[in-house]
Amino acid sequence: MPQHRVNIDFPPNAAPHILITRLSHIGDCILTLPLVEALKRHWPNCRITWAMESPGPKLLAHHPAIDQILQIPRDYLKSPRTIWKLRTQLRAARFDLAIDPQSLTKSAALGWLSGARLRIGFGGRYGKELSTWLNNHRVTPPDSITHLVDRSLALIDNWIGRETPPQNPICLQMPLTEAATQWLMEKQISGTIPQRYIVLNPGASWPSKRWENDRWAEVAELLANDQLSVVVTWAGVEERAWAEEIVNACGSHVVIAPDTTLLQLAALCQGSEFFLGCDTGPMHIAAAVGKRCVVLFGPTRPEDSGPYGPHHICLQAWHQTEQSGKKKLAENRAMRDIHTDQVFDACKKLFEHAELEPRLN
Repeated sequence: MPQHRVNIDFPPNAAPHILITRLSHIGDCILTLPLVEALKRHWPNCRITWAMESPGPKLLAHHPAIDQILQIPRDYLKSPRTIWKLRTQLRAARFDLAIDPQSLTKSAALGWLSGARLRIGFGGRYGKELSTWLNNHRVTPPDSITHLVDRSLALIDNWIGRETPPQNPICLQMPLTEAATQWLMEKQISGTIPQRYIVLNPGASWPSKRWENDRWAEVAELLANDQLSVVVTWAGVEERAWAEEIVNACGSHVVIAPDTTLLQLAALCQGSEFFLGCDTGPMHIAAAVGKRCVVLFGPTRPEDSGPYGPHHICLQAWHQTEQSGKKKLAENRAMRDIHTDQVFDACKKLFEHAELEPRLN
């Protein structure tokens, strides 16, 4: 397998143009933010362009460390015309460096099309498909590095290290827009969203990551009281039906969230007492705006993709280890072995740690 050793020789005051190719998913894009921030700290004058699929740009376009987002069609590799158009656009930007935290064919191909002199991606088990041929420098993190944040940072450790780590590792520096903050304030004034609430997000992209709605309803009913409500979030027709089922099984202090954009969801999470849900994008949104999380895990592991930083609580009965291609559609056997009393106890522990009132009885 060919590999050409190329050194990064930009001094700290240089202004390299850097391409990031983490195309999807929302949670993974959020967990890539520390990499982008580390690059900006080391080269304050650099220009960072992030190639990303929808809906990521709607959430991250305003981030101060990102100079430009290039929205990539999801199936661009199936269209020669689109490939040529992207090649022309990328070559015109004259990238000095491409970093591929996703390390799939579709992400690595963009770095190759850009003509960047150095294209960094993963080797070993994290280098997938044709990425190990398209990237000309491959990094294989040690087995001790498992979390996606730390793995992404390992791609640049040899060059810039971690001499200036984030001051607050809980918040991954995802600021909100003024419009999103104003939206939350208006919803609370109108009474659509309570003044004090917990965010419960029952949805998940994989059936194997889901927990039953009747169990969510039982925990929500235990959490809600006269001073504290539970707001059940959703996205799309199917998740709205799940949210309605949970709300309908509970009392008046468990309410359904209004339809939200990703930034409005981020504001809703930031205004909450804490986030409760599964391993999914909204969980990473909550953690990225500095909110503590109680998260249920089944087919994935919290040490790989859990909320980043301390003070979160991750629950896993056992790790459901089907092959990656089968995990998405597998039954939620491991999730069902997490019981409602365990989830409620974790929520109480989170309250006690923060010394919040009222106490949960």
